[in-house]
Amino acid sequence: MSKHITNKKKAKQGIEKTNYCHSIQKYTITKANKRSIFEQSAYF
Repeated sequence: MSKHITNKKKAKQGIEKTNYCHSIQKYTITKANKRSIFEQSAYF
């Protein structure tokens, strides 16, 4: 029983970790997009 609970805990931590990584990826992508848009507008 206890093993099952720890596995559930680990799974939850894994999900939270992937969500955190995804949010960081999204943030860096939007940051890069904003920067590229800004650089493009600077060229014109």
